[in-house]
Amino acid sequence: MLNISRTKIIKPAEGKHEWSQDFPWLAKFLDTALEPHESLPYLMGWLKHFYCSALRGNLMPGQAVFVAGDVGIGKTFFGTEIVARLMGGGANASDYLVHGAQFNAELFEVAVWNVDDASSADSAEAHRHYSRMIKQGVANTRHAYHRKFMDQITLDWRGRIIQTLNDDPESVQAVPHTDGSILDKISLFKFKAHGMFDSIKRADIPAMLVTELPHFAAWLRDWEIPAHVVGDERYGVKSYHHPMLLAESKASSRVHSFREFLDEFLTQYKADHPEETHWKGSAMKLLLAFQNDAKLSVSMRMFIPNSQALGRMLASLSVLKGSRVKRLLLLDGITQWQIGLPES
Repeated sequence: MLNISRTKIIKPAEGKHEWSQDFPWLAKFLDTALEPHESLPYLMGWLKHFYCSALRGNLMPGQAVFVAGDVGIGKTFFGTEIVARLMGGGANASDYLVHGAQFNAELFEVAVWNVDDASSADSAEAHRHYSRMIKQGVANTRHAYHRKFMDQITLDWRGRIIQTLNDDPESVQAVPHTDGSILDKISLFKFKAHGMFDSIKRADIPAMLVTELPHFAAWLRDWEIPAHVVGDERYGVKSYHHPMLLAESKASSRVHSFREFLDEFLTQYKADHPEETHWKGSAMKLLLAFQNDAKLSVSMRMFIPNSQALGRMLASLSVLKGSRVKRLLLLDGITQWQIGLPES
């Protein structure tokens, strides 16, 4: 593989830098924008792992980052101006990640993919596609590269995906459903109002970034990531999940909605069978039980069309902490499920 890329990261300034030394505006912006402030070390740890691995010439994988907040408080600025400039450039990846565009060559010329688009929540299928693309973008380093009028090939890409979105419940639905194994692959941050853009003219921002980013890069280079933020070798730092964004994302998922139906059924089942501690059976048996429940049957026919769909829901629940759903050994080729009943 011949590397002909001309993308270069910003070189750090000489000398050791303390926080805000020679990058006062950027430091104050980051200090005041993050909510809560305790999430700042996680974001800086994520950025240091990204930048310093590139500085060493060995770019390492890392989580996708979602930044939510009100309009005009610097969410997009963080992704497209601070991170993308620091890493030598970024590209808008909405057409590829959200809309499934076939030709994606320009994305592999940069290490930052920006998504400023909530349309991934437009439909259940679009959201499932986007969630799969996020997982693939983070977990896999080999990706399909397709330039127009050329054959598709496979390339190595270890960059980062940054999505910005508003923090209202509808917009937060654009976050991939936080069920199953995706939590370690994404971080959820929230920005708040801060007034920093009132202290600088918009026309002066490019010059400020040219002046301050090398010093910010020097601080990143020398800063030691706190022990509570350090993660495993795979992603370098631990994921961070803002409690409100995590709760909104979970509440919008189909698995969460199914869990409410299941809890209602289990509560009634426990009342009818007080001596039992678990419900056991196949997905088909559970589906028939739902259909025989007058309170749940109509809604469940719309929500769960068949036993296969119900089995997928149970499988998703079985990997969630505290769900009480357990997959048992196969019995005559049919998966059996054990579900803990609520206490009386």
